Amino acid sequence: MACQKSNDFDYAKSKACATAKCESVFANKPELLTGCKWFTGWSGAPDNPAVTYKEVTCPDAITKNSGLKR
Repeated sequence: MACQKSNDFDYAKSKACATAKCESVFANKPELLTGCKWFTGWSGAPDNPAVTYKEVTCPDAITKNSGLKR
C-alpha cells in the first residue's frame, strides 16, 4: 500500500515501486526475488489482489496424501 499511496495510486508507478522493493529486499536471495516479482506481476499492483472465492470440501486425494482433514 505504501507504493500506491506514494504514487497517488498510479498503477504503473505503483507496480514499478513494488518491483524495485522486491529487488532491494531480495537482492541476494534469487528464489525469493523470483517469487516477489511473480507476485507483483500476478497481482497487478503491490496491494492485495481482489479475489472471489468459496469454501469447498477438500478432495479425498489431497486429504489422503496430506493426512490433514478439516
